[in-house]
Amino acid sequence: MKSRLLFLLLIMLLLFASACNPAEETLAEPVKLADAPQTQEQERVDMAEEKPIAEPASGLPVQPLNPVPTAQINFQTDLVDELVYRLSYMSSPIAGRKVTTVPGQLPNAPRRYRNGIHEGVDYYGISGGTIVLAAADGTVIRADHNFQEMTLAEYEEAIRLSAAAPTTPPELLDKFRGMQVWIRHDDGVVTRYCHLASINPEITAGIRVAGGQALAQVGNTGMRANIVGETKNASDEPHLHFEIWHGNTFLGQGRPLSEVLELYTRILD
Repeated sequence: MKSRLLFLLLIMLLLFASACNPAEETLAEPVKLADAPQTQEQERVDMAEEKPIAEPASGLPVQPLNPVPTAQINFQTDLVDELVYRLSYMSSPIAGRKVTTVPGQLPNAPRRYRNGIHEGVDYYGISGGTIVLAAADGTVIRADHNFQEMTLAEYEEAIRLSAAAPTTPPELLDKFRGMQVWIRHDDGVVTRYCHLASINPEITAGIRVAGGQALAQVGNTGMRANIVGETKNASDEPHLHFEIWHGNTFLGQGRPLSEVLELYTRILD
């Protein structure tokens, strides 16, 4: 009897313990968002977001898509210092000679006998046949080896037509320049060497010349004095008429005399 009571007491204790400590349910850990597997599409998006923008290949710097072009020389709008800097590669076309200070021998001086203006600088005080030099490296674009001087009648008719026009017509002004050599330089600037007596045989259109290279000899072609073979005053004497052009503008065009003189002396002397 006693044994049975102990057995029942043991059963009751076991049932009581089970009620107080229920079996723990085994639940799956909640999936964290950060650990969730990514789809292929999400992986591609993430890779795109993490890739550096415009990363240079092989460590080279990224070049700008639209580089700023170098400004072109402009005889009309550039300041004196800018023009001097850009044209500093030039030198005098007559060895040892400096630019004149005589206003009538500089650009913009009036030429009333033909109703025009002077477009270059004159080198007087030199004898006919003096060597004319290239002011700088460049390519010859004109060399008048087949030059034919005007007759006196042609010259006088050209003067008459020029005086009657608003300004000297370009085709007549070209005749007044006489025998010429033109050189185009690497920046597009053109130098003109005028009133020549002769041109060296090797100086032909298309050849490359170096600064200081002999081009021709001084004369007075295109002038009445050469046509009639008589010099009446100093202006009839052989001399070099030298011009510097860019586009349709000669150096110093429309500028005051002080600026013109400063430009030519600082560039050529």
